[in-house]
Amino acid sequence: MGLMTRVADAIVKRSSYVPQGYKASPSIALVDPVTRWDMPDMTVVQNQESLIARLSWVQIAVSALARSAAAQAFGVYRRQGEDKKEIGNHPFEELLQRPNPSMSRFEFLEATFSYRALTGNAYWFLNKVGGESAPPDEMFILPPRTMVPVPDGHLGIKGYLYDAGTGRPEVPLEP
Repeated sequence: MGLMTRVADAIVKRSSYVPQGYKASPSIALVDPVTRWDMPDMTVVQNQESLIARLSWVQIAVSALARSAAAQAFGVYRRQGEDKKEIGNHPFEELLQRPNPSMSRFEFLEATFSYRALTGNAYWFLNKVGGESAPPDEMFILPPRTMVPVPDGHLGIKGYLYDAGTGRPEVPLEP
């Protein structure tokens, strides 16, 4: 049963208005009468992903937005007063051209904008091969459902816990 069918049934049930020729979805009668109008808690990322995966029109809209954003020209700039001056061949710009062995710049940014549009969050893991103070060598996308923010007690984020869903312990990550 689709979301629009459930919404239509909910409107008809809760109002006295019944459109001429309207017939309730036959599958509604098979659902528990107490919970049949409940929507999933959309504050939980897994519920967002589950609902959106079933809504093709959302996927189409998000895909169009993400592809358009990922195709835009990108540059790194330095602010000088009110003006901006482009920094050519910046290390971040070069890393973004090939963020990791399995993704192109376009694929990486498309995934980033898709997650951001769908869940409100997009997480990058910056892999530093040369040590903690070295610049990142690779960037990877982390699905929002695998990340748990750890508050610092002062309305900020102390870090994150990464849970791959494999049963292994969560991995603490810096913000």
